[in-house]
Amino acid sequence: MTDAERSPELMPWLRGQWANLAQRLLHQRLPQALLLSGVSGIGKSAFAQF
Repeated sequence: MTDAERSPELMPWLRGQWANLAQRLLHQRLPQALLLSGVSGIGKSAFAQF
């Protein structure tokens, strides 16, 4: 997978989730684990690897 394919900026449907995670990181409120679920092909793996 290329960096372009991994970039959440290129996946508009993940922007909200990415912003939420960034805010949690900023405020040191990350959970112990994240569960990424959904149908095949929506970018779960790319989101996890970014």
